[in-house]
Amino acid sequence: MNSLRRRISVAVVGITSLVVAVAAAAIWMSGQALLMNGIDQDLERWAEHMRREPSAEIPRRLPPSSSSGRGWRGDGRRLFQMVDANGKELIRSPGLVEGQTLAPDDGLEADHPLTRIFSDGKCVRTISVSLAQVRQPPRKDESPMEPVATPVIARFAVDVTAIDDELKRMAVLLAVLWAVATILAWGAMLVLRPTILRPLDQLGQALGCLGPDDLAARLPGNIGPEEVRGLVARLNGLLDRLQQAFVREQATIANIAHELRTPVAALRTDIEFRLLASIAEEERAVLGGCLRTVERMQAQVGNLLLLARLESGKEPLQRTVVEVIGLIDEVVERHDIAAGKRGQHFDLRSPTTLTWETSSDHMRLVLDNLVGNAVSHGSNGGVIGIAIEVVDSALIFRIDNQFSGCVQTTELGKPYYRGDGARRDSDHSGLGLALCHRLVRLLGGSISWSIQEDRFVVTFSVSR
Repeated sequence: MNSLRRRISVAVVGITSLVVAVAAAAIWMSGQALLMNGIDQDLERWAEHMRREPSAEIPRRLPPSSSSGRGWRGDGRRLFQMVDANGKELIRSPGLVEGQTLAPDDGLEADHPLTRIFSDGKCVRTISVSLAQVRQPPRKDESPMEPVATPVIARFAVDVTAIDDELKRMAVLLAVLWAVATILAWGAMLVLRPTILRPLDQLGQALGCLGPDDLAARLPGNIGPEEVRGLVARLNGLLDRLQQAFVREQATIANIAHELRTPVAALRTDIEFRLLASIAEEERAVLGGCLRTVERMQAQVGNLLLLARLESGKEPLQRTVVEVIGLIDEVVERHDIAAGKRGQHFDLRSPTTLTWETSSDHMRLVLDNLVGNAVSHGSNGGVIGIAIEVVDSALIFRIDNQFSGCVQTTELGKPYYRGDGARRDSDHSGLGLALCHRLVRLLGGSISWSIQEDRFVVTFSVSR
């Protein structure tokens, strides 16, 4: 049971149901024992009375049924039967109908009370008494003679059908009580469970509000009872340690990038001056290759510094009114030569004029990276589509290109992740989509990418 809701349900309903069931069983068994013990005591007292009675004729051996001294013959609840050693019936109670006997089913006479159920549904408690010598008088149809002494077995019983029915009604009543208690426990559980779990729900909602943009955000310390507050305090401590680790990581990356800027700039300056002074074609070719490598190094250092500022929240954002169509035309013009070398052309679908209040520098960086990726990773001779539209209060860009490679879309956006084809392209460092993701978030928008049939599609939106 991994669900806390399920555990609460089982605990409340299961324990209540079990306790009520045990209590009901105990009440029923106590009632049964109380009622049956009185009857069993009477039967054992009657049996003891028969054992102590001196030898006498059979009718006189029957114990009285009450203080009045009347025998059992007129009492329908009290039954008796006597048989001789051969099993021949000598006398029986008028309450026993024809074919009924008080003999045990297994044929073994018992000197302690037993329950017997007749075929008509009547339930009796019976006991047997062995009498050594009883004088048996002659029958009316026989000639007078001296009474014969013979061993007999006396069986006494009490009709407990009414008591058994009462016990059954009690069992039904207790079962109904158990069912009602279980239903009430289930209803109480449905009412109490949200109250019990509300602090955890509040904690989950508070955790969901913590985003990657604000590492200093913490959970409110007054959530829930004391047990939950202890958990909140530990989570806040964990967030403190994570923030410190992120800050150290960002500081390290920024320091490394900053320290690389000066030597890389000096190296580029030396190469450029040497390239101006060089005459030999072979040397100029080598220096040109070195210069392109240094330029890529400078671009990567700049991207690292920008990424560190974005991660730490130190990148300034200044919104101005931007001519979006002019901005996208500028980006397309910058990549038009590279696209032409690969036989690609642009398909621009946008309004004639469109202005938007945003940061032009950051918007230019996003568009430049996305269009550059489309040119570099798109198929030769393909079409690069750029669509711009306004939906409600959001400016939406859609950039797509023909694509035949293999990448893991879930990994895209992570720094330095590149597909196999991109790894062979030395013009890309693997920071483009990571920067775009953080820049769009800085602009108050969202970005997503997917592969639809044979095209790689990037969609991002920017709010006002």
